[in-house]
Amino acid sequence: MKSYTFLSVSAVALTVLGSCTTTPVPDTPIKPVTRLAMDLEGTYNRAVSDAAEPLRDRRIRLSPLGAGEWIYYQVNEGADLENVYRQRVLQLQARDNGTIAQVAYTLKTPEPFQALDAPLSALTLSDLDITLTEGCEMIWIEMPNGWAGRVDPGRCVIFSDRRDTNMRIGSRADLIGNRLRQAESGYDMDGVRLWGSEDGEWLTLYRRSQ
Repeated sequence: MKSYTFLSVSAVALTVLGSCTTTPVPDTPIKPVTRLAMDLEGTYNRAVSDAAEPLRDRRIRLSPLGAGEWIYYQVNEGADLENVYRQRVLQLQARDNGTIAQVAYTLKTPEPFQALDAPLSALTLSDLDITLTEGCEMIWIEMPNGWAGRVDPGRCVIFSDRRDTNMRIGSRADLIGNRLRQAESGYDMDGVRLWGSEDGEWLTLYRRSQ
């Protein structure tokens, strides 16, 4: 019987050095929230050697629909990638403590955008619904070699229509270079795992293109 552990993270400071010129003019640093959005953007797939069915994870940066950075996110699976498993719009917002909060929205009418050649620029906030409750944001921190994101099951509580009860949701992600690892789990209110990844298990994807 598996139970979750509460997660705590601290931000990593980054020093940006200006370019050396005769008259020193410091480079304009890219904000961490923008760098995270840039690093997340791209098309990810399972490793060629993975025996599981094909999966494509696509993330496309959008013009801001509000504060922070915005990303269209779609996962297709199946032999011909014909099944849309997940479709979201993600908002990344910097927090005062140096972390970055990722809030997920669903699309009220998702079908027009599933082909990935739809005019994403036409999206507005009125097309979106907030997905989860407060406390279910993924919190990203910058590491020396990449990024780590966590949803704390101690704070993320949702009502499950299927189970007709409250349950806790935990999620984690690591982005290092072109490798994206993800894991999700659901728990009862006592912290016993009901579904999802065992401790230490990941879905590992690799970015094939921007």
